Amino acid sequence: MITVGLTNWAQHPDLLDKKKITLPEYSQFYECVEVDSFFYGIKNETVTQKWHDDVDEDFRFIIKASKVITKQSEATEIQIEKECQSLKQALAPLKNKLTGILLQFPGYFDVSKENILYLRRIFDYLKDFSLIVEFRNQRWYNEQYHDRMVNLMKEYQVTLAIVDEPQVTESRVPFDVTITNDSLAFFRFHGRNTAGWNTKLGFETGARTNYDYSTEELKQLGQAVLEVSKKVKKVVVIFNNNGGLHANKNAIEFQKIIGIKNRMMQNEQLNLLDENH
Repeated sequence: MITVGLTNWAQHPDLLDKKKITLPEYSQFYECVEVDSFFYGIKNETVTQKWHDDVDEDFRFIIKASKVITKQSEATEIQIEKECQSLKQALAPLKNKLTGILLQFPGYFDVSKENILYLRRIFDYLKDFSLIVEFRNQRWYNEQYHDRMVNLMKEYQVTLAIVDEPQVTESRVPFDVTITNDSLAFFRFHGRNTAGWNTKLGFETGARTNYDYSTEELKQLGQAVLEVSKKVKKVVVIFNNNGGLHANKNAIEFQKIIGIKNRMMQNEQLNLLDENH
């Protein structure tokens, strides 16, 4: 099973030609969404309960963990543990609609004994959830560390994110389709804007993810997704190239390339069937 979605539903005005898209509106087009707002602060349960109630039973969420949990903010061990507890509490209403928690670690999260032990602690803290790890440091993929990193992921049944991003700077990570969890594979497409990725203000201005995938690039990515889908129960593909409003357009073309119907087409067909009956 392959599911395609975007990041942060409000950021795709081209879906309905309006400035800000609501979650119910977004869910007319896609069956899943990656929510990045948790990175800046954990939401209240009333918020996640509303999200749960705003979508159909088959809709799914991927929640990006906070910067405290992923060591992008100064915090003590006690504060990190409390943050994990707060995250678990906040996600309780979404339990049956949650694909997983995305743990995106920064470029300075290097291979070290300390960081490996930290990963184990976080995996234990959040053991009741399906976890996805995205590294931003290339050394995790170096030959001397790769197998041990993969074995760690497999030990905890954590999904290693398969990332497409510009291959620049020492922090780049390769497009590695290694499967570490037979139940879930997770693709995250950031685009290939080399200049934007290297810009200091690339994140704030959206330059990092301002990229329009070509048809040929989407075909290559699609082939990788189809190959992986033969080996796991579920594949989730997230287009994160939001900087120039290319994500939705690319996702629509991508679904056609790999031969799956987008949610709007499925709903239209169901409506036709209902009318005929």
